Amino acid sequence: MEPKYKTSLSVGADIREMLLRDDDVTAITRLVYPVFREAATLPYIVYRREALEPKTTKAGYRAADTVTMYIECYAQDYAQSIALAEAARHALEKPQPQVGVVRGCSLTDSSEVVAGDAVLQTLIFKILS
Repeated sequence: MEPKYKTSLSVGADIREMLLRDDDVTAITRLVYPVFREAATLPYIVYRREALEPKTTKAGYRAADTVTMYIECYAQDYAQSIALAEAARHALEKPQPQVGVVRGCSLTDSSEVVAGDAVLQTLIFKILS
């Protein structure tokens, strides 16, 4: 079901679309899930909205929001996790027409960890919406 109005709360769906539209990402995986996935076949990506900073003009009108999104790339080994993270970053930061409410993405931080049987690369993006 599509929402009647799309705001920065809809960024996750647009991020998913951008990831699945990218050939480098889909060459590694087509499994892209919102928020959390308890059991999934490696490799896969999980995305979630971590924060939203609403902006308004001096006149009180809604302006561009900034959304913090976490993109978590899970893979079987370190090399595959890096390849998936690089593909995801490219998919989100490459020049392209506006997708939904997403006006632009920039990587602001990242981390890596072994999580159970997977290597996890976490990418933190600021999304202008």
